[in-house]
Amino acid sequence: MGIAEFHAAGFVHRDVKPENIMVLLLSDHKIKLTIIDYGFAYSELSSSCSGRHGTKGYRDPLVRTGHFGSMMAADWWSFGQVVYLIYTKKLLFNDDNEICSLYIS
Repeated sequence: MGIAEFHAAGFVHRDVKPENIMVLLLSDHKIKLTIIDYGFAYSELSSSCSGRHGTKGYRDPLVRTGHFGSMMAADWWSFGQVVYLIYTKKLLFNDDNEICSLYIS
């Protein structure tokens, strides 16, 4: 299941990172990506979302600073970090403090 499908079902992953993306090479040489490890997942309709879940370097700035807006948007932020890592071989923001200081200033 991908991020958009997961969100369409009303759920948020909260820990999108390279280790949680399974890459499959299909018989027609196409690539399929599947999001795995739903340990931090929750229903967007639930009011039980709390805490700064996720992995350092992949968390959305709002989650890092304790502001919990749209957690679905946070999943896409994390996915953007993964894409950036694939293309550059480095994290855009490596440290929670680095991104928090940019966000706050």
